[in-house]
Amino acid sequence: AKAVLHKNCTGHSAQIARGKLCGRCPLKPANLPWYNKAKSKITLESLFLQPFHTRERGNTMSRFQAGALVVYGNLGVHEVEGVGLRRFCDEPAREYYTLRPYFSDSHDRSYIPTAKEGALRPVRSAEQITEELERIKAEELPTPVSQNQAMLAEHYQAMLHTNDFYQYLTLFKELGQKQTQQQSRGRKINAMDAYFYQMVERVLQEELAVTFGESHQKAGRRLLEVLH
Repeated sequence: AKAVLHKNCTGHSAQIARGKLCGRCPLKPANLPWYNKAKSKITLESLFLQPFHTRERGNTMSRFQAGALVVYGNLGVHEVEGVGLRRFCDEPAREYYTLRPYFSDSHDRSYIPTAKEGALRPVRSAEQITEELERIKAEELPTPVSQNQAMLAEHYQAMLHTNDFYQYLTLFKELGQKQTQQQSRGRKINAMDAYFYQMVERVLQEELAVTFGESHQKAGRRLLEVLH
């Protein structure tokens, strides 16, 4: 398969062929149902950080312009640095978004074809976030429990792949409540649950910090209120 969401294509296809991920690509849903993967060795690297699966769209004007802030799936808030034609490897030139991680001084850049901009969404407004924080506080959620780790991973991945703010809140609350229950019973927190919890917490904190113009610490405290 050809990677379309990566910062630099040099050697990327070879890495994928060897099963080594670049660490800059977001999640995609699994190709097979969980029950067909029971014999596969499950690792954090094999479950996470794979490219999004997006639909092509027709040749229309780009949805996002330079300077726009967008949420790039589980990679968090990014700024659109520019929109223009680029050529990678032997592919023909296409129009790409150039994305910069908003909360990083890194020189890393991500490039995503404008035809596959479904992997991006605009940062939500303060009014929208406030309303959805109140909504999730009042919602009673079941605790995700299963002896089959692959099945749980598929559930978590499916929620992350929506790139929807409320779905991310739901996953955050589900995992937060589950960890609280485990700690109250003197049990060790599951490593996979902790991984997903930290991932969704980081993305939500970034969006709250941008929208409300506050620090990550204050955004984190605002977020924790949904667990009480």
